[in-house]
Amino acid sequence: MAELDVEKERARRAAEGMRLYMVFMEPREGAGDRSAIRGEHFAFVNALEHSGRLVAGGPLVDEASGKVLGRGVFILRGASLGEVEAIMREEPFHRNGFRDIVVHAWRLAEGELLSLLRDREPEA
Repeated sequence: MAELDVEKERARRAAEGMRLYMVFMEPREGAGDRSAIRGEHFAFVNALEHSGRLVAGGPLVDEASGKVLGRGVFILRGASLGEVEAIMREEPFHRNGFRDIVVHAWRLAEGELLSLLRDREPEA
């Protein structure tokens, strides 16, 4: 995405009052091997990032082994809970029955991430 397009997207998000949402992805019992659609998942995440919706995301891991646990967390921008839920229903692991999603509105109140996001948003 060109730099100008990124700035336009940021301005559009600010104008639409985008909020933050925590998305938790949990593996479904007995869902099986998801490796065949892993590439689709990464393409989906890449599209979220390029659209300006993805603030952060990644898998949860076992601290001792570093092994991925099959769970994931995203912080997304969106206009509403319903909009983010609709977007996440298209996530390939969810759409293909490997993971369940739970979306919560999230108010970022403190910390370094708050400062970083403020620095990136256009002034009103």
